[in-house]
Amino acid sequence: MIFLKIFGITLFFIIVAFAGLAIKILLKKNGRFPNTHVGRSKEMKKRGIVGFQAYDRKVQREAWHKEALDSEDDSSCCGCGLSDADVCVK
Repeated sequence: MIFLKIFGITLFFIIVAFAGLAIKILLKKNGRFPNTHVGRSKEMKKRGIVGFQAYDRKVQREAWHKEALDSEDDSSCCGCGLSDADVCVK
């Protein structure tokens, strides 16, 4: 019996929470919540602040370009660092 009481109370609170969110969506302009993601915020972009994903992409791109430039100066057969021509595939 106690289980049913606790389950009923929990279910009631969950229904109230969903109803509150639904009402908030209906009352908001265009039915959307504000965008709080750092990378998509206009104010953050104005200040030059980027999100983690954009920063990670930039760092990975820079590392890849640096690695590509370093391998061009390499005297190996295909730029992979191996010196045996039989191992390299072009």
